[in-house]
Amino acid sequence: MRVLVIRFSALGDIVQTTAVVEALHRLGHTPDYLTDTAFAPLLEPDPRLGRVFHFPRKSRNRMAEVQRAVAARGPYDLVLDLHGKLLSRWLGLRVPARRRITLRKASLRRRMWIRRSRLPEREVPMVMRMWQALRRAVPDAPFSPPVLRAAYPSPLEDPGVVVVPFAARPLRNWPALYAYRLASRLMDAGIPVTLAGQGPAMDWPDPKRNLLNATDLSHYAGLLQRARLVVTVDTSAAHLAAAFGVPVVELWGPTHPRLGMRPMGRGPVFSLGLSLPCRPCSLHGEGTCRRGDHACLRDLEPERVFSLVRTLLAEKAPCA
Repeated sequence: MRVLVIRFSALGDIVQTTAVVEALHRLGHTPDYLTDTAFAPLLEPDPRLGRVFHFPRKSRNRMAEVQRAVAARGPYDLVLDLHGKLLSRWLGLRVPARRRITLRKASLRRRMWIRRSRLPEREVPMVMRMWQALRRAVPDAPFSPPVLRAAYPSPLEDPGVVVVPFAARPLRNWPALYAYRLASRLMDAGIPVTLAGQGPAMDWPDPKRNLLNATDLSHYAGLLQRARLVVTVDTSAAHLAAAFGVPVVELWGPTHPRLGMRPMGRGPVFSLGLSLPCRPCSLHGEGTCRRGDHACLRDLEPERVFSLVRTLLAEKAPCA
C-alpha cells in the first residue's frame, strides 16, 4: 500500500506521528512524508520512510514545486493528514489518492474543558488519535508508541542528564535559577549535566556543557538520544527522548498531560506538576498567568526534581 503522511509542525507532534510510521512499517509499508523544511532533518534519516517531501511554509513557489513532485509520485492508496489544518487539507486534495483520512484533534472540546476548569475523565493522548485515524483506513494496524530509529550526530558523547528548562511559549518556562540549582546538585553528586534547547541566555555550572541555542535539529536529537535522562518542561524534548527510549522527567505548569499531550514512547515518562485550582489554564501555554505569580512552575522547586532524578538514575527504573 502506498501511503503519504502529512504533518507540518510542531516538533513534538512530528515525533508523535512516528507511531503511525512504525505501525505501517510493521505491516510492510514504506510511507512517504510531507512536512515543513524545518523538521526534515529529523525525518530524512528514518529508514522506514520512502521520500520525505518538504518546503518552507512561507515559500509559495517552493510549495507549488513540492506539490507537483508529490502529485507526480502518486497515485497513493492513502493520504493520511495528521495535521488537520487548511493547508494540509488543501494539499491532500491535490494529491492523487484513492482515500484520504484527516486527524480528528478535538481541539475545541479540549479548550472547553479548560474554560470549565475541569479535566476529562478519560484521557485520549494525541498518539491514540493518530492511530485511530490510521485504523479508519487500515483496521488491522497494530498500535505502536512513537519510535525514532535513526542515529543522529551529537556534540557530546555522554551528555549525562540533559536539562531543557525553556519552551516555545514563555508561560511553560521553568525558572532559570532552578535549572542552575538542579545542575549544581547533580554535578556535586558526580553526574554530568548538559543544558539544551532554545531560550534566553543563562549561566551554567559547566560552561562547556551549556548548549542552549547552540545545536541544530539533528544535533539536538543526537544529544537527547545519548542522554542518561532528560529533565524538561512541556516541550518537544520529552517526546524526542521518550521515542528514543530515554527516561524523562517532565515538569508541567500551565498545561496538563491529560489534555492529550502526554509523551509516549519506549522510555519511561515521569510527570511532575502541582495540584492548583487554576491548572490547566491553557492548552499549549499561550496567554499569561491569571494569578500573576506563575506558581505552577515557581513552586516546583529543584530539590523535588533532584530527588526524583537521583532515584531514577540509581534504580534505572524500567517503567513509569
